[in-house]
Amino acid sequence: MSNSFHRSRIQIPQFLSCKAAAMSEIDLYKRSLLPKGFGLPVFSPQPSDDQPDAARRFGTQIGDVVVVTSDGSVDPIFNILRAAGDPANRFGVPFGFEQVVLSAEDVRSRVGCHPPGSVISNTNVHKKRLDLEVHVDDNIFLPVGAGAAVELSTGSAQMVVLVLPEGASSWDLRPHQVFRDYALKHSRSWYAFVNGTLHRMVPNGGLYLVTGITKSSSWHIAAAEASSSGTALSLRLKAAMVAGASASCAWAWETVSSAVHSGPSVSPGEEEWRDNQTLFIRGCKIALGSALSKSPKVMSLINSKAVDVLKTTAPPFSRPRPGTSRTNSLSRSFSGIFGTSDSLSALDVTETCPLVRGLVLDSPVGDAEWDSVPDEEIVSDVVSKPLDKGRSQLAFNIVAFVVTWLSFLPMSHSVGASTSSSVYQTFGNLLHLSYILVPLTASQIFLFMSLRASLR
Repeated sequence: MSNSFHRSRIQIPQFLSCKAAAMSEIDLYKRSLLPKGFGLPVFSPQPSDDQPDAARRFGTQIGDVVVVTSDGSVDPIFNILRAAGDPANRFGVPFGFEQVVLSAEDVRSRVGCHPPGSVISNTNVHKKRLDLEVHVDDNIFLPVGAGAAVELSTGSAQMVVLVLPEGASSWDLRPHQVFRDYALKHSRSWYAFVNGTLHRMVPNGGLYLVTGITKSSSWHIAAAEASSSGTALSLRLKAAMVAGASASCAWAWETVSSAVHSGPSVSPGEEEWRDNQTLFIRGCKIALGSALSKSPKVMSLINSKAVDVLKTTAPPFSRPRPGTSRTNSLSRSFSGIFGTSDSLSALDVTETCPLVRGLVLDSPVGDAEWDSVPDEEIVSDVVSKPLDKGRSQLAFNIVAFVVTWLSFLPMSHSVGASTSSSVYQTFGNLLHLSYILVPLTASQIFLFMSLRASLR
């Protein structure tokens, strides 16, 4: 069978539709196949074109710290099994990086864990070869030649399928505790590096440490649902001629849509590359605690609920881009409280609110200097040093001051909707600011919520 495959976008028939508004085809694909227990499903298995040849040749590797992009592909940032200067760490490494060394016996491999012709789906799928008779136990995708066609159908409202004409193999780490402990130790510096140095704005819970992968040489993916109840779903794969010197055929979807595609897209010189298409990743989902004083969380992609695996929150440690400073960044946080950003543009936040003077750097870092602040200073300043009681009391005083101020405002029915909205927005901004400055105790949060309710 030819190793030359090309990506093809197909149009799902008119009686089918993807969850465009409520759920994208990528979300539908991940949520539908995650419960199968193979790991986090990857909607776009092919390595990105900008990766080094070695990374593209072998695909995702154990030890990769990755994010899953908006198009459903795996984007590796660095690898803890490689040296700091290795091409796999082309973006650099976080502060305090330590290379992990494994032995060959620490990785378990399963070649052909999914045999050729496998179809992984969220529902029962009926497979039928349309151009010839094939025994039910045979690989329905062989032989492939001109006129070959396979129909996949189901009576379910949704059909998510991963078709593997050539099967797939898997690799898994044995000493999981080594990686888990490593992630717990370094997770905060990882987020400081990814969001501070690299400006990625990765949400909290968006980093994964790979301990296992399932990869293949070719694949076909579909994620669709019926537009109305009772409508049967049916998709077809047909043999298509592959452009090139050799007259060969490869499977491709019959029509074109962003919800259904095939791969890989092979460039000259890559025809012999095998098992570099990442279908599933297994490992640790890494998230910082809801407050800086809490320990990071490391969650298994296999043994956790889908809703927990896919949940993320606001990006931590996002460093201002060049052209901003810590003082200006904090001023923007106060703009919703003390005035518009325009009215604050010429003011220093320490003058606008003296209570905050102790929270701003004594010698504010300038625009050019901020981007050159070493990661170790950020991690040490923001993470390593626990927040003392003085800063905690300061944050509490700020909120208490504004709550007191709000209590004297007229909140009767005669107050305009815009005024009420502005007051509530101000209060919300204060709560958000206090959460940034310091983790609040449960009793403080309860007090603020009670006061807010009494003001309405």
